[in-house]
Amino acid sequence: IFNALNSIQTFMMKSETEQALAYLNRFARLIRSVLDHSQQNTIPISKEVNMLENYIELEKLRFADQFDYKIIIDPAIDSDFTEILTMIIQPFIENAIWHGLLHKKEQGRLLLSFTKMQDRILCVIEDNGIGREKSAALKQLSGYTHASRGLQITRDGLALYNNRFNMDASFDIEDLFDAEGQPAGTRVNLWFPLVED
Repeated sequence: IFNALNSIQTFMMKSETEQALAYLNRFARLIRSVLDHSQQNTIPISKEVNMLENYIELEKLRFADQFDYKIIIDPAIDSDFTEILTMIIQPFIENAIWHGLLHKKEQGRLLLSFTKMQDRILCVIEDNGIGREKSAALKQLSGYTHASRGLQITRDGLALYNNRFNMDASFDIEDLFDAEGQPAGTRVNLWFPLVED
């Protein structure tokens, strides 16, 4: 919220009224979605994707189209009637953009995909950013001391959900490398139990 308001303020100070209005409109839709979704444990994939697309578009506007994104939903999934945990994917997308793609000199790419795998849904968040090791080194060089607790909060949230509903939701993170062994991004694999309404 704070970052979005800063961006709107910047557009206004530069007299970029159309940009400010477009950003404000998307921001309002995102806040509405977050408020609606925060009351629920699970949500149809279609609604979660709609909220995530609003968030990604806000970040694209903010960072002058420094990256492109693609969202793929397996045709075997009925996205209006297949539910996943709400509010779990966004922190991973935020990490991909902020820690991977924004430090990249070339155009960044972000992929969000949902695939049906027997009795589970695999959600992949993949970026072609600078990788976790280089990102951590840059953070240390800049003297940035904020300790991110996003991953631990997500782990704790999934553990609570799994215990309460006897489910098996989990995630793992892979570092990607090119043919020369250089960092080529990060891939998060999020596993949700298949819950059809």
